[in-house]
Amino acid sequence: MLFVGVGALGSVDGEKVRQAGAVSATALKIEKSKGGAISVDQFSTKEIQENSADYIEAFAQGYCLAGYQYEKYTGIKDSKPKSDPAPLVLVGRNAKEQTELKGIAKKVDAMSVAVSITRDWSNEPSNTGIPDWYVAQAKKIGKEHGLKIRVLETKELRKERMNLLLAVSQGSDHIARVVVAEYTPKKSKSGQKSAKK
Repeated sequence: MLFVGVGALGSVDGEKVRQAGAVSATALKIEKSKGGAISVDQFSTKEIQENSADYIEAFAQGYCLAGYQYEKYTGIKDSKPKSDPAPLVLVGRNAKEQTELKGIAKKVDAMSVAVSITRDWSNEPSNTGIPDWYVAQAKKIGKEHGLKIRVLETKELRKERMNLLLAVSQGSDHIARVVVAEYTPKKSKSGQKSAKK
């Protein structure tokens, strides 16, 4: 059993709970634990019940993100598995809560994967992380997850009046590009799209 403090009840906020999740993941890693479980009862006291769902999500975020490691250029063999945090199980008091927790877990898992990819990209050296490389990475992810990928090049960037980007890219050997990823849910009737550039 692991006890992690978050301070006095009156001072509890999402960031402290997120940090508690990270501390928990690190502690279980040190103990070489095979997994962990946390009950929603821990977030159901009168003082924090109103934000309990947000706190559960924050705890899970901290727990998952604490396991990030960048090993590509560290000399560590590719065959060595990354030291991810031990699996975390969110335990509800009834079927309804368990369904809600599954939704939170799915959201946090997607977020942690996205953050890890972003961290990996930001850790790439500048001679690797050029526009063409990022375009290739975006297309790869788009293909894996059913995203429509559009690449805006010089003509499109001028049309969109992205003059500052074009001005900066004039000092580079690489042409500026902007990637637009579009996702339309399968059950969407309105055709609304969420775009990320």
